[in-house]
Amino acid sequence: NPDLRILVLAADSILARKMVRQVKRIVERHPLAYAHMKPDNPDQWAGSRFTVKRMMELRDPSMLARGMDSNITGSRADIVICDDVEVPNTCDTPGKREDLRAKLAEIDYVLSPGGTQFYIGTPHNYYTIYADAPRRENGEEREFLHGFARLEIPVLDENGDSAWPEKYPAAAL
Repeated sequence: NPDLRILVLAADSILARKMVRQVKRIVERHPLAYAHMKPDNPDQWAGSRFTVKRMMELRDPSMLARGMDSNITGSRADIVICDDVEVPNTCDTPGKREDLRAKLAEIDYVLSPGGTQFYIGTPHNYYTIYADAPRRENGEEREFLHGFARLEIPVLDENGDSAWPEKYPAAAL
């Protein structure tokens, strides 16, 4: 859907731009499937943001990369992808964890009605935003991602063997 607006949030803007550049390359390198989507105006085709040809006139780009320290106020998105927003630099102290949660709460003001939010990442501490139960000793009544559908892929299978031996051989684990 060329009219979708996708915001990629990551711990820092460098990581967010990597995802946006990858999608942009897919559009560029698959001319039979996507050539009709590339805009005529080159200023709409940047590394941290791009806009494909679309029917609707929207002020926000098709895809935009932002780091957690960026201001997203005033942006609008139909899909927000939170890709590795929790890293040591954003969660290694109680204050940073509180700040991360406050910044992620701003997504409610960016996401269009009926929009979709994804969180992709690895827990970095016991008080992770990815916790599957509230941390009551921390004052939580519900886990941070309460109500989200979860897909967890453990590194070890039920026998204690590597679930992805080609990527994580037993010796590496």
